[in-house]
Amino acid sequence: MPDDPLVGRTVEERWSIVEPIARGGMSTVYEARDLRDGSHVAIKVLKPGLKPELRSAERFRREAKAAARVSHPNVISIISHGELQKGQLYLVMELALGVSLSRAIKVEAPFGARRATLVALQICSALKEAHELGVLHRDLKPANIVLIHRRTEPDFVKILDFGLAKLASADEGESLTKAGLIFGTPEYMSPEQAVGKDVDGRCDLYALGAILYEMLVGRPPFKGEGIFETVRMHVAEPPPVPRDVRPDAFIPPMLEGIVLRCLEKQPEDRF
Repeated sequence: MPDDPLVGRTVEERWSIVEPIARGGMSTVYEARDLRDGSHVAIKVLKPGLKPELRSAERFRREAKAAARVSHPNVISIISHGELQKGQLYLVMELALGVSLSRAIKVEAPFGARRATLVALQICSALKEAHELGVLHRDLKPANIVLIHRRTEPDFVKILDFGLAKLASADEGESLTKAGLIFGTPEYMSPEQAVGKDVDGRCDLYALGAILYEMLVGRPPFKGEGIFETVRMHVAEPPPVPRDVRPDAFIPPMLEGIVLRCLEKQPEDRF
């Protein structure tokens, strides 16, 4: 791998970039050291040369604006944001040292009912705070959730990446979701989001239902042969009953009912 030109660079004369720790389609996340006190943070830098139709700069600025509005123990805190040379946007945020929920599910699922419920309750608490501020996540998924091990809280939740967040009360002109371009992750996408309709906080509750389902049975409720098949299943097919998928796992009927209500096709039928 070629040398990364950002390693060793200082941002805002305060944070020295140490190394890349995650790479995605739109951005790279680096660990950086605060020159003032020696603490460590994460710096997310938008990749150059992205396709203009993705409106990446607008999405990135929206991430900073939306996430900074949400101050909650279970949401990654945003410290600063700005722009490097050559138009590269960056976001300085709390460094969450833990394991992603997607990794935990892959290794440890199915979760017991108590563990899955405790994780879901923390996500609910964070979403309540965000929704009251008019902020939607719109891409809630296990890969965007980190579990931090604390002495008395072994599964302390931190929600990442409000990069697809929508400020429900904002009037910012043209929507970032243009015709034919729908943002989100198919396995956790609500039916209304999948077909490009307007969404509210109930799209995040649908995603939470899919995440809770996956914690309890080890796989998401819908997984087709490809993206379009997965989306079609969300729109048209009822989710398999969790206890039918994993009869070996103890899933209390009340908890199963909560999961299935979160996964209702019509937003008005959810919580």
